[in-house]
Amino acid sequence: MLVNQNTFNLEYSLDTDWGDTHRIALDLEALANVENWKIGVSLPDGYEIDEIYIGDKKGKIIIESGKTYISGTGKYKNFKQGDEAQISLIVNEGNNTTNEPILPQFFFADSNNDTVEPENTPPATTPPTTTTQQGKFAYGEAIQKNFLFLEANR
Repeated sequence: MLVNQNTFNLEYSLDTDWGDTHRIALDLEALANVENWKIGVSLPDGYEIDEIYIGDKKGKIIIESGKTYISGTGKYKNFKQGDEAQISLIVNEGNNTTNEPILPQFFFADSNNDTVEPENTPPATTPPTTTTQQGKFAYGEAIQKNFLFLEANR
């Protein structure tokens, strides 16, 4: 069920930037009872959602007719009015490593043009410094992915 803006209250912001990947934090509150929900996500060219976490569960990424949607699974598949969930989207920026992350737009069933804008513009972030790999193993990348895993499992 593609929801509308009368079904959910959605607030989101840039949470963490890892250079070529970033995390979007979403706060979702059900304004009505809803089953098998999905929310549309419009990403800039070259960006894609690598992972989605809803609370302590992995969410679902759906591609239909060239459009991307996020949806809940398990106990987050259905909501009762007043239920809340925290969602983390891990977004791969593709080849856009030199620019600031671009936040996605979320769309509902109200109309083809209704999108949800972030509550406030996230503060400018300083891009992380990078060094070139100096040995056989990419320890920096391994540590970065370890932090990504730890943050996603909080």
